[in-house]
Amino acid sequence: MKSEHRHELHTNELAKWISEFPEYVQRNQKMIIYVAVVIVLVIISAWLTVFKNKGQALQSQAQAVINIQESVGDKYKVIQSAQDGTDNSMLLSSRTSKLIAESELVDNPNLKALIYIKAADLLRAELMFKAVQPEKPVIENQLKKASEYYNTAIKLADENKNLVAMAKLGLGLCQEDIGNFDEAAKIYSEIATDSQYKASGAFYEAGLRLSTIGDYKTPVAFAPAPPKPQVAEDANTPELAPEILEGLNIAPAAEVNAN
Repeated sequence: MKSEHRHELHTNELAKWISEFPEYVQRNQKMIIYVAVVIVLVIISAWLTVFKNKGQALQSQAQAVINIQESVGDKYKVIQSAQDGTDNSMLLSSRTSKLIAESELVDNPNLKALIYIKAADLLRAELMFKAVQPEKPVIENQLKKASEYYNTAIKLADENKNLVAMAKLGLGLCQEDIGNFDEAAKIYSEIATDSQYKASGAFYEAGLRLSTIGDYKTPVAFAPAPPKPQVAEDANTPELAPEILEGLNIAPAAEVNAN
């Protein structure tokens, strides 16, 4: 079939379809309306789903921020309780669980990283403010979990150097808490010597801890207690120093007793 003849057939078919379109619409009016309604409903449903998911994400982020802020108040309450002789450290454990649960609903990687950092901080604080010091295996397991949270934060916030520095500082503190001072110093040095962390407060804190960590490694040597002062035999008439008695022209009690 020649191309000219094929083009003529296509043109005729198009013209026929256009001429018959009004009749087709009239015959299939109900079907066309039904299909149009379905399409509109699908579009609306998709839009509502997106809007709902976005709203839930924003709500989860807001709740996560509230939990982070409330964790600061929890620390204050625990410190106050510790000063009163009451162990309220379980409050921090409860807040840690809430933060980790909330992190599963947050899709912002930086906020998620911050949640893990704060959760790890709470795990360390809980050990610090317990009325009775836990056994070594308990301490090591909790600090191991805190380190895992800090490492998770580093992976999540790879591009946010401020958060990465905060998490690395936390890793150093964990090592310091279990007595691995050399490893802690190594981590502090990595932070304090890397200019990409200079805008972070962790940069200066790492430098400070690096400069003082030697004090923690050296056993504390207490000065010997001063000798107890000699008490005069007669507590009611304490003996004055000889030079003072001499100035008053009074002989010391020992000389008077000898005479």
